[in-house]
Amino acid sequence: MKFPRIRQLKAEPELRPRAALALSSMAAALSEIRNWRLETKEELRQAVLLLDLLNHQARLLIDQLGDTRTREQLVAHSSVIEQMLEIARHKISQI
Repeated sequence: MKFPRIRQLKAEPELRPRAALALSSMAAALSEIRNWRLETKEELRQAVLLLDLLNHQARLLIDQLGDTRTREQLVAHSSVIEQMLEIARHKISQI
């Protein structure tokens, strides 16, 4: 199972270090999930759990961002995460 590729999340220079670190770790985790084989129900459940956590983290971060462009990018990435969640949940129901 392959998820759609998303563009790398990039932290804007004016972001606080904590927000920049969060964006960087989210990008790394999404990249990692994309490369998982996700063939068993347990692997899919793990992916759903991590995607849920990442999406929650993105939504919390969106509320804290003052930079409109970065906020819009993160909202777009959150939408992709939600699509990935739908795909994974559908796949779980098929196994």
